[in-house]
Amino acid sequence: MQYTGLVIHDGAWFYITDGILDTTVNGLIPYDGERFLVAAGRMVREYSGLWLNSVIIGGDNQWYFIGSGMVQNVSCVALYDGAWFVVENGVLASGYNGTMEYGGALFHVVNGQLYS
Repeated sequence: MQYTGLVIHDGAWFYITDGILDTTVNGLIPYDGERFLVAAGRMVREYSGLWLNSVIIGGDNQWYFIGSGMVQNVSCVALYDGAWFVVENGVLASGYNGTMEYGGALFHVVNGQLYS
């Protein structure tokens, strides 16, 4: 049996199955204690922002904060599709409701989304 997992080739990372490039692999892939975003078998290092790890592609249906193609274990506010969201420990805080200050203004938060 050949190797299955992430490999580097010519400065880019790819997912291989049994030693062959596997372009069917999409989603967050664990490697060396971290999780990386892979689309069509290639690590997407150029992506940063919120990402839905869809159950359609074998994910857990959670939104993750991605930085340079890797899940970032941070707590912050992130912009997605014109709206701002609360991120806690790298995951969208969809259960967060209340108020919070951000950028010197007070916001009402519903299911992790900020409203003025």
